[in-house]
Amino acid sequence: MLIVEDGTRPSGANSYVSLADARAYASARGITLSAVDATLEAQIIDAMDWIESHDAQFVGERVDRDQPLSWPREWAVVDGWSWSSDEIPRQLITALLEAVLEVHGGGDPFNPADNLTIIRARVEGAVEVEYAEPAGVRTPNRRPALMTIRRLLKNNGLQAVAMRA
Repeated sequence: MLIVEDGTRPSGANSYVSLADARAYASARGITLSAVDATLEAQIIDAMDWIESHDAQFVGERVDRDQPLSWPREWAVVDGWSWSSDEIPRQLITALLEAVLEVHGGGDPFNPADNLTIIRARVEGAVEVEYAEPAGVRTPNRRPALMTIRRLLKNNGLQAVAMRA
């Protein structure tokens, strides 16, 4: 059973969206999610596992050390706007809903497939070249869930690497 975190930190919260939220979001995009609640709940939990794997990278700090999910957070600034400690940013909800669509489509947010078309060119007696053609393909870096969640991460998900001479 899903217990939706709405900013009030309910005990046992395990999602930022309800079944109805997920179905409405998908329907607006012409996608029909499973009519079996248990199946859709499992897909939402799979997507939540990916969302929650970013806990240490999210902007701000947890409101309470024992809260079940990463949000709500204090001192969180997203897209230049402060979010109070009793709000769940719409960007987080959108990232989760996009991750649900990815899981529903058979994807694994932790290990996205490249889905690249392999192109091969061959000149007899000379050379053969093989490469991936990314045009029009949803590559791992073009995933809507990933693009949306990056807006919630410290340094937008980028890390600095120090080089020693």
